[in-house]
Amino acid sequence: MVPIELEKLTKQLKNNEIDKKDKAMLWSLFIKNPERMGEKEMSENEDIKRAKEENQKQFIINLYKMKMNIEDIAKVAELGKEEVEKIIKENK
Repeated sequence: MVPIELEKLTKQLKNNEIDKKDKAMLWSLFIKNPERMGEKEMSENEDIKRAKEENQKQFIINLYKMKMNIEDIAKVAELGKEEVEKIIKENK
């Protein structure tokens, strides 16, 4: 457990007073903006490095889901109202 002084931490982050040895500060910086973390900080902190990799994977998964939703909407639009209503009734 790491005690966090939120007021102090917020002030330090706002003033760019970043202590690269302070885990709470590094995590706060990562949570606020993962892209702001420098390569050096990322390579030195394995937990943050793994979290950033997971964040990137989740972003790709979300993009794929959005693409699939758009394709589904396009298919429904091509079918026409009567065909969509027929499919809905058949699957109730």
